[in-house]
Amino acid sequence: MNHYGTLGGRSRNGWGSFSLVPADDATPIIDAALDPSLVRPWREALALDWPHAIGRDASGPLIWQTEACQDWKTVMRHLAEIKIGLRTLFKFTTGKGARQPESRHWLSYPVTNHSVSSWGNARLPNSLRFKVRPCADGKLRGLIFHVPCLPPDTATARFRPDRAAIEDVWQRVHTFLDQQPATTLTRTSV
Repeated sequence: MNHYGTLGGRSRNGWGSFSLVPADDATPIIDAALDPSLVRPWREALALDWPHAIGRDASGPLIWQTEACQDWKTVMRHLAEIKIGLRTLFKFTTGKGARQPESRHWLSYPVTNHSVSSWGNARLPNSLRFKVRPCADGKLRGLIFHVPCLPPDTATARFRPDRAAIEDVWQRVHTFLDQQPATTLTRTSV
């Protein structure tokens, strides 16, 4: 909870970030490393339709952090810029009522002015999570981590997931995040 927990409807954008602080001097500081049981190869995680583990690839856990920032506004701006960059990786060729989903639809849905006719009012939350975490020196870091899962294929969510297309989308996202300048974003293991 301390490292990856968020609350509320906007939590995936970093706005619902929280951290746990010791109640008094007798309470230990929570600073443990990420338990390996909470990390899974990201393609294997796509076997399930619910977020259950942080993904990993050959380079390690799919966790990135921003540089340390002086204030909340600055770290949120960095996260917003990265999120915009992710969204613009994928260009639409259709508009409202598309017959087939495009790559960008697999990130999250609905997308303003770019609906898929067979998906109707279904919702697909982004499995890429954003959080703001305090540093020991009082500064703040933005955290981005991927909790991969396959979109559900149920009567109420008619996604009919195309696993190859979804893997391609997430591989592109991971590559984009890995290629950010080190002054903007770096991989981390916790």
